[in-house]
Amino acid sequence: MNILEKLGAIYSEVESVSPDMEIKLKSGRSYNARSEHAVLSLFRPLFQQHKLLIIPVEGTVERTGTSTMVSQSFDFVDCETGEKLRVWSCGEGEDPSDKGAGKAMTYCKKYLLLKLFDVASRELDPDSSGSDDNVQKRLEKAQIGSPQMMIQALADASRYRDWE
Repeated sequence: MNILEKLGAIYSEVESVSPDMEIKLKSGRSYNARSEHAVLSLFRPLFQQHKLLIIPVEGTVERTGTSTMVSQSFDFVDCETGEKLRVWSCGEGEDPSDKGAGKAMTYCKKYLLLKLFDVASRELDPDSSGSDDNVQKRLEKAQIGSPQMMIQALADASRYRDWE
């Protein structure tokens, strides 16, 4: 299997991730979120099974006040062939002390994995509009994906590979 086929196999195997932590805002509101642990616990066994690594390669960090923005590229590396596929993501972390960059880097990788592999949440989106039935139908539709579509999208993007 080449790297695109391996990523496609992972795409077909991933399932949803339930929020496992509550984020409390200064406004008093809160929301449920998926922790880094929950996301990595989903992907790590699949990456091991398919002998793939995800390695942070290049990135930038910008801090404005208490907000830190990270733009980061990652290489998916096939441990059997050395083949690479470079992808990009970004994340923002909010912290008044020195933890903003770490939070932003965590968010960056977590959401790269969630979005690249179309991982849905098992929980209804509290920010969506419409009835619970409509939201549930959208969630079910979002979980239906074609590995072939994902592989084709990655293949289309493969012209941007960095073959060092």
